Amino acid sequence: NTQEIKNNNFTDNQATAIIIKVGNNAIIENNNYTNNNGHGILSNNLQSSQIINNIFIDNQGTGLYITGNQNIIQNNNLTNNNIGVIVNGNQTGFIDNNIKNSKSDGVRLTGNNILINNNNIANNKGHGLVLNGDKETITNNIFTSNSKSGLYSLKLTNTLIQYNLFNSNKEYGLYGRGANNKVFNNNFTSNN
Repeated sequence: NTQEIKNNNFTDNQATAIIIKVGNNAIIENNNYTNNNGHGILSNNLQSSQIINNIFIDNQGTGLYITGNQNIIQNNNLTNNNIGVIVNGNQTGFIDNNIKNSKSDGVRLTGNNILINNNNIANNKGHGLVLNGDKETITNNIFTSNSKSGLYSLKLTNTLIQYNLFNSNKEYGLYGRGANNKVFNNNFTSNN
């Protein structure tokens, strides 16, 4: 069974716009989540699903907050949320997203085998990306003008960080603790 949530506007709700208790193979596409007092989307058990081409603006909680494995989060725009995205789960694809002007961190990802590719993470009031896990791939992203670090991790192992731009982040471009990480061919400019 495929659950589909497409072409909706979730605006000015007094709590979270949409709560998905359990979702498998869901397609969440082309929705707008604007000015909700809670999160845009909240799910405690979302598996093997796609979250594509959505807009999350001015939500008082997190724009997108999910727990679950093997989800694809692609081509979403998240602006002026408290936190842009929180994902707890393995084998996440986080691709082609724009996360900017969050009041705290732009993105928080926890899990293993996460692909983070071609995202623009900018002007967030906390860290751009907080990441903890094993065997991550972080490629072709732009981390710019975040109030703390561009990429921040206290536990990162066996991870490839390649072809990223870290520009004008107020603390570090990249701050990480861990072992067996490979950091190749990145550009670090004007970070403090």
